[in-house]
Amino acid sequence: MLSTVSQLLTHHVSEQAKQTSQNSGARKTRQADYYLQYLAIFSQSKSVVVEQDIYNQQGALIIPADAILNPKISKQLLGHTLQQPIEFNVGIKQTLSSNRLQEIYQKIILNNPDLNFLNTGLEVSELLVQGCDYINDYPIVWQKLTVMQSTCPDLFMHALISGYMCLSVSKKMGEKPSENLHAFVAGLIHDLPMLSLNPKLLNDDLEYSPEQWREMQSHCEIGYDKFSMISGFPESISLAILEHHEHADGSGYPYGKSAPDLSITGQIVALVDTCIGIYSRESTVEKLGIDALLPVLEMNKEMFLPSVYTAATDILSAIPCQLRRVYSNEDMPEVINGLMLDNEEIQHDYCVLYGLVTSVKPHLKAEALTHTLINMAARINKSLIASGLLKNEHSEWMVISCGAQQEYDYVAIEYLEVMYGEIRWQIKQLGNLVYLLVNDHLINEQIQIHKIERGLLDIAHYHQNNQHFNAIRL
Repeated sequence: MLSTVSQLLTHHVSEQAKQTSQNSGARKTRQADYYLQYLAIFSQSKSVVVEQDIYNQQGALIIPADAILNPKISKQLLGHTLQQPIEFNVGIKQTLSSNRLQEIYQKIILNNPDLNFLNTGLEVSELLVQGCDYINDYPIVWQKLTVMQSTCPDLFMHALISGYMCLSVSKKMGEKPSENLHAFVAGLIHDLPMLSLNPKLLNDDLEYSPEQWREMQSHCEIGYDKFSMISGFPESISLAILEHHEHADGSGYPYGKSAPDLSITGQIVALVDTCIGIYSRESTVEKLGIDALLPVLEMNKEMFLPSVYTAATDILSAIPCQLRRVYSNEDMPEVINGLMLDNEEIQHDYCVLYGLVTSVKPHLKAEALTHTLINMAARINKSLIASGLLKNEHSEWMVISCGAQQEYDYVAIEYLEVMYGEIRWQIKQLGNLVYLLVNDHLINEQIQIHKIERGLLDIAHYHQNNQHFNAIRL
């Protein structure tokens, strides 16, 4: 949240606002395609051949067929808008294959007790083989998966787990075999469009500004556009990639769609992607076990289609999990103290942002971004109230637990770390959306703009003061 609003400490929102689009969030994002950079990195170890003449948008020949793509040529191409995406013009001789992907999956499944349990219980082995074979009709998909494996191994692992979990959820739901395969492929490739974004955005340590956050969001539309260009590629998979950040309650992007307008496959990918995102952001999950995701999903169940939510939580609940601890009893007072400080920050930011959204709501233009903002604020408000996390009794319980040193209380408190982390993440996204209201001219009344400025500055000062206080305390 601090990075989101710190810009306001040095720049007046209304002065730095830029006219980006009158249909923010629902527009087609046009930007440089950085897949060329990934191909350039890949070409340093393996051959990338230009299979078709490459032309710019004006029809001029830039690179002839049979050329070998190298960093120099890639840099030259970055200065042009091409007639078609570069992946349609180049080929890689040694790409991943169905057999190789199956071998990778077998290693992952055998080495992961949770996935091994699903493989046995849901009987997805045959479907997994069929899913890997399914990709054989689309060489461009193999090309991009190969480049991702080589240049972004963590993202590739994310893709593998996502595809497997999407297949499992679809099978659990009783979807048709063809739909199971579509869910697998959509889960496997939904983040391939990330390779079209600026590589800096994939830096795990990057604290996104609102503009960078929005640029990150563009991968949904980029993916839909690119996969729709592949001859014979299933529309349902392209649509799932477009919708995998949409939510049933209308709080997602890029269009703020709600349950009646969303595809089942897209929502399977959305829920699985949410779980993997939480698992990746919150290190405590891995230490506690996969069941630590369940309270977070329960708190946010309105984000998901009921049928998808039920199938996914049934799967997670069935996985055997031993009771595990992250911290020793001696460490728990410090953990609880940190959680109480987190609770104060959550309450502060939530109250400011929810108050801002409520206040400016009647003055907003009817756009996809404002629709998403209003629904996200409503969901966060509802889930926080229902959970009781902001009640005085919640903090009192943690203090009492610290004195009583009861094992079951300490376990519950450790689970809270995961939940708090997800709440802070969501509030951060809400802050980004509030910032973009002004940046995108979705609110024009000066008095409302000043409200937003003051609110975001309040959050920035609050976090700065807390950092200073914690530095002194440490």
